[in-house]
Amino acid sequence: MRQVVLGMVVLAIGLAALPAGAAALQEELQQAQALAKEWKLDEAEQHALAAVAAAHEQGLDKLSGADLLHLGDAYRLLTAFAYQRAIAAGTLTGDDARRAREECRRILGIRDMKVIGHGEEVDLEASLVAGKTNIVDFYSVHCGPCMQLAPYLEELVDSRTDLYLVKVDIDRPGAQGIDWQSPTARQFQLESIPHLRIYGPDGKLQAEGDDARERIIQMIQESGAE
Repeated sequence: MRQVVLGMVVLAIGLAALPAGAAALQEELQQAQALAKEWKLDEAEQHALAAVAAAHEQGLDKLSGADLLHLGDAYRLLTAFAYQRAIAAGTLTGDDARRAREECRRILGIRDMKVIGHGEEVDLEASLVAGKTNIVDFYSVHCGPCMQLAPYLEELVDSRTDLYLVKVDIDRPGAQGIDWQSPTARQFQLESIPHLRIYGPDGKLQAEGDDARERIIQMIQESGAE
């Protein structure tokens, strides 16, 4: 895990460079956690560093139990960021890469997918995760090809920290078949499923339909999730 060690060295250098009188430990930690949930990791890292600096400025022997807990949380975030840097370096393979992904997700509490719709209209853009490539899968549990594709999509997203999966269920509760007349289906004028979209980290639509399917199939093949 040489890349992780290097990442921690970078973090230590950043910590040493922080000015004195950083904001309160708890406030900086809360900002770091909020930014991490939005996948704004660079900004979150700076607030986590400031939280650690605030704790050391006050003196570890003067911290309360709650403050020490917050300090531990800040260090956990910095560990996750080090793992993320190691992943981004692109040189980890095998068990090292898998462990880095798993630890990063565990610490950050990352959810790599969500299910929305259930037959009702949705605000799709609000469900996308900024900073990640979002795969949107319009599906029905009554659609055979949708159910066949689902585990491959989930395995693909699980294998990469830069992807997020939004599954849009087009069926209203109690539907006895594919609910083509649901508000969801009408909102997106769906005529066939599975229907796929790909949104870039900037939230802009990159591909849809056949183009999106071909790109995703290529990603699945490259990930070894065939």
